[in-house]
Amino acid sequence: MILLLSTALLSSWARIWQVSDRQVAVDYAIAEAPASVEVSFFTNDVEVADAQCWTNDCARRQIERAGSYRTVWLADKFEDDDHTWDVSARATVRVKRPDGSHFTLNTEEIALGGKAVYLGGRREHGFRGIWYFNEPSHDEYVYKYSGGLGTYCEGHIPMAIYSKEAQKTFFCWGGTPDSSSSTLLHCIAYFDHRRKCLGPPVAILDKRTTDAHDNPVIALDGKGFIWMFSSSHGRLRKSYISRSVRPYDISAFRCVRETNFSYPQPHFIPGKGFLFIHTWYSGGRHVGFSCLDEEGSETTPRTPLLFIDRGDYIRSWRHGNKVGIAFDRHPVTSGTQPLNRRTDIYYMETSDIGRTWKTINGIPLSLPITNATNPALVKKYGIEGDAWRNVYIKCLRFTPSGNPLILYVLSKGHKTGPDAGQREWRVAAWREDRWDLLDTGIRSDSNYDFGFINPLSENEWLLLGAMGSGPQPFNPGGEIVAWKTVDGGRSWTLEKKLTSGSVRNHNYPRQPIGENHDFFAFWADGDGRKPSLSHLFYCDGNFNVFEMPYTTPQY
Repeated sequence: MILLLSTALLSSWARIWQVSDRQVAVDYAIAEAPASVEVSFFTNDVEVADAQCWTNDCARRQIERAGSYRTVWLADKFEDDDHTWDVSARATVRVKRPDGSHFTLNTEEIALGGKAVYLGGRREHGFRGIWYFNEPSHDEYVYKYSGGLGTYCEGHIPMAIYSKEAQKTFFCWGGTPDSSSSTLLHCIAYFDHRRKCLGPPVAILDKRTTDAHDNPVIALDGKGFIWMFSSSHGRLRKSYISRSVRPYDISAFRCVRETNFSYPQPHFIPGKGFLFIHTWYSGGRHVGFSCLDEEGSETTPRTPLLFIDRGDYIRSWRHGNKVGIAFDRHPVTSGTQPLNRRTDIYYMETSDIGRTWKTINGIPLSLPITNATNPALVKKYGIEGDAWRNVYIKCLRFTPSGNPLILYVLSKGHKTGPDAGQREWRVAAWREDRWDLLDTGIRSDSNYDFGFINPLSENEWLLLGAMGSGPQPFNPGGEIVAWKTVDGGRSWTLEKKLTSGSVRNHNYPRQPIGENHDFFAFWADGDGRKPSLSHLFYCDGNFNVFEMPYTTPQY
């Protein structure tokens, strides 16, 4: 027995490594089988409970033959919602054989996460976007999604705001200091409507990651101070809230709060403060909100809103004092990650900065919502079999009278390429007493093509999106196209092709809050299949496109 144990110890091994910003893997080899194996993970020397992949048996498995194996831990479940950064991780692999012999393999300890470098207002010499990819697909399309993602994610709202007082549109994006996309800078600039030109870009934060999920959003308070909400993808990095030192001035910022949040969506309600809707990771995507005053202090602590199945993605927008949220659910299904089966559409709203939440027709909602069957349901698409559809919610907007419009894409699957069929652009529009589900007839080729709907009146709407066929087909984005309806979404006509003959796919056009004609939308480009430069662009209300300078003079 002693000889057998020694041989196993010498021949078997285990190592721990960080797969991504949210996943930690243990690779291990077992020299002799059969054996039962149990893998345990520790953060800061404390064992964590959710040491498993989406399948249930990878932390504990029965091995019938010698070989190499892997267990992946989703590093997003911690006891403390705020203090989860600067985490170390290690793992043990306990092996037991049928004859009763056993041994333990210990990995080294690795550091996870990292702390950003606060720049506070460093002048940058050009408008450069971050290039990023997520999840290799091991086929001709290379990635699940990728490209110039400086204006990603869809759930980061808003990234631009027009100020009538300053006559400027302030906008932010995920930038990089050079062409290498080696680190993510949280950048801000403005369009000066008096001078009809861009102001110089400024970097507030070096996030010390290349993950575009960490991109920032901005807000403008009642005194003219500009706010930046700097996100984190998961629980392994800090998030930051910063405020400009002077009103309407981007040259200097100070950090007012360090915490942790993902997919930030701050809405400033005049006279009441910020309703800050966001996500935090804890065994899935939990959605909640907190209220902040104009100093950045919490007046209402984080309150849970949603956690259906394994979580939800949300899109929100403000109309007066009303803030609405459109959301999906991530079902637990065998053989795939829940977010790859995202489905169904729901809607809820508040008119009292989060004190009460209701459905569109006024039914009070009990929080948090955790059941897939609830009064907020707009449309059910998660039906097993051929009727199943993935749902990718693009945006929420309101008509002038306050009726919500939800723009979304339907797909037959999550994988890149033609197997999931044409992606169908749809709108769910509220009509007095019911949801009207409208097929625009517009089709594109990627689940991650993005666009927004802009209601000009109750029945006249513009749709601007990266849905035209681009140089990297089936990868996210393509050419920027504008569509229009004058009959409330029942029929659509092509208004204009804004870009054509591009070298790289364009994607994620973002609409400023209170947009001005001179700066109607902005976005980035990038190669969908390999790392590339990423240029930024904007268009005016007549859909004339202007490229922002990749390099500007040094000041």
